[in-house]
Amino acid sequence: MIIGWNDVGFHGLNQIPTPNIDALAYSGLILNNYYVTPICSPSRSSLMTGKYPIHTGMQHSVLYGAEARGLPLGEKLLPQYLKELGYTNHIVGKWHLGSYTRKYLPLNRGFDSHLGYWTGHQDYFDHTAVEKPGFGLDMRRNMNIAYDLHGQYSTDVFTDESVKIINNHNGSNPLFLYLAHAAVHSANPYNPLPAPDKMVEKFDYIQNYDRRKFADRVVRAIKISPFQETIESNKRKKVCVTGTTSLITPQLAATLDRANFCEGRGKMLVPRYIQI
Repeated sequence: MIIGWNDVGFHGLNQIPTPNIDALAYSGLILNNYYVTPICSPSRSSLMTGKYPIHTGMQHSVLYGAEARGLPLGEKLLPQYLKELGYTNHIVGKWHLGSYTRKYLPLNRGFDSHLGYWTGHQDYFDHTAVEKPGFGLDMRRNMNIAYDLHGQYSTDVFTDESVKIINNHNGSNPLFLYLAHAAVHSANPYNPLPAPDKMVEKFDYIQNYDRRKFADRVVRAIKISPFQETIESNKRKKVCVTGTTSLITPQLAATLDRANFCEGRGKMLVPRYIQI
């Protein structure tokens, strides 16, 4: 699942309200022409290394739960560089850069804490991950399963945790917070668009039901007013806010290709902003 170019207000949409992300975009830098790998693990590897995926062996596809590989251990990652400069580093949300041994996990790659999941997708309520050859719970608090979060909507969990981290941080040293929201990424195959019913009802003016669920996921994924307010009240701790859409699955990419969604141009248009 992906947020499209016209799914945000700062590109002219009036169907889905996106006031907070619009405010961030208008007060920062809007990028109208940029290129990125359109699937998950390769693009995340570039974010963490600053390298094209082809230079780290991550260019082919996403990582699956039991796959015996990850972002190569010989690569020094962004949080490891920041650690040398005195930063405290936290990751909230999705990792998806390798989990088949502990060496590939966030806490061994420069992060001090992690609340989120290791694999490619999860159910947004019970936090199970369904990937061949099996399934299991994948909501972690550092190295442990976060059983207490069962039934809580992932997007809300990640936003609340991020606000808590910023508020509790000691401002005497710099903070790096990598917030990798799940929404609007697709969830498990049997329910790829999970959204709370009471929120979906607010979009009853949209005829297509799946589009209504998608609209809710867009709004909740970028309903960052608590997060933004926290940043504004902790400006000395602030470094940079950068936002883009969650990345699509290979299956969706193939579907879009078959449907000639990109008209043979090899790209999909998604919004991007940076606020410093």
